[in-house]
Amino acid sequence: MKYNFILFFILLIHYSNAQDLSKHQWNDRILLVISEDFKTDQIPNTYLNQVNELQNHIDGLADRKIVIYYILPNEYRCVNTRNRNETSWIKSDSLFSLYHQEKTPFKVVLIGLDGSIKETRTNLFSTQELFTIIDGMSMRKAEIRRKN
Repeated sequence: MKYNFILFFILLIHYSNAQDLSKHQWNDRILLVISEDFKTDQIPNTYLNQVNELQNHIDGLADRKIVIYYILPNEYRCVNTRNRNETSWIKSDSLFSLYHQEKTPFKVVLIGLDGSIKETRTNLFSTQELFTIIDGMSMRKAEIRRKN
């Protein structure tokens, strides 16, 4: 009985971490930047280049309500671009396991306000391409109309 409780508790924690993204539905668009390893001598290092690309366009990301999750095999961190809030690295493999099914070394996933996957890339995702995709979405067009 004691072992069943421990197993249940571990599964509950794992499941709740994997469901962490649902809190953003209808409030934020999510960009998952997933890498098997960012400390490699890979030239060019796609993960670090993607991080730099996003950091250089933080205002455009904030305008489009984007929350970024940087996900590695055993940890992740979250950056809310609108309030510039950034979490420390959180030890968990749940997001990596959930979104790393294809076993690619690098992947970027765009999730819309409705919680569905809108775009997946396995190479550097330029912010210009990202903004073009988001700005073409009907909900984003409505946001722009409300601003004007």
